[in-house]
Amino acid sequence: MSEEKALVVVEQREVDFYGDYIVAVLSEEGKVFVPLRPICTALGVRWNAQYERIQRNPILSELIMSVRVTRTDIEPSSRAPRSTLMTALPLDYLNGWLFGIDANRVKLEIRDRVLQYQRECYAVLAQAFAHNQVTAAPRVVGFDVDELLRTGQDPEAQAYRMALAIANIARQQLLLRYQIGEQEQRLAGHDQH
Repeated sequence: MSEEKALVVVEQREVDFYGDYIVAVLSEEGKVFVPLRPICTALGVRWNAQYERIQRNPILSELIMSVRVTRTDIEPSSRAPRSTLMTALPLDYLNGWLFGIDANRVKLEIRDRVLQYQRECYAVLAQAFAHNQVTAAPRVVGFDVDELLRTGQDPEAQAYRMALAIANIARQQLLLRYQIGEQEQRLAGHDQH
């Protein structure tokens, strides 16, 4: 996939999925896309095999796109690229790909992780963009933690919503700073030609 086919990203979020940080991006068309290679790494499955499987699927192969993901885990003094192109699927098709990973054929030590992703990953990522939630909420039987955090009026719920809003603002500012820096570098490179 080339730079020309890369989607224009207007927002990027890192979602804490039980200790794995999954990146999802919002395109200027308003669709959420999920880069797949980091999920393969988190699951312990081979990216090349998964990419080939996607290419063989008549629907998924039409839907994959390149997205430019800004890396926030780089030291400011590093010369490493601040962003990279990644293969991504629309969030609505993530489960189609995840359920293609046969949990009975993976190593026993990663089977539970694959099943957890198949059960919950889509919902957690959808929540990240629908309700500004960036962590997988713990499950408590008979108790809707998500609803309490969204609508609760007690000080803890209000503090959670304020902290989440501040974290989202800081994340967006950080991403914008890196994106501006990258654009400045591109312009400087363009001026030199």
